[in-house]
Amino acid sequence: MSMQLTPPEKIIIERMIYQDNIFASIACHLDRSASTVAREVLHLNTDDVVLSPKLIKH
Repeated sequence: MSMQLTPPEKIIIERMIYQDNIFASIACHLDRSASTVAREVLHLNTDDVVLSPKLIKH
């Protein structure tokens, strides 16, 4: 399996995050690791994408 996320996978991650899915369920859906999903979400967050408050822990 490819190491990099494909553009369609990135769109799926973004949509599932907005639906309040957790990293583990997104990862299972994509057949990827939860850490891969988490890294992508952190990348999205640094691109000024507003994420669900449930996902942002301070």
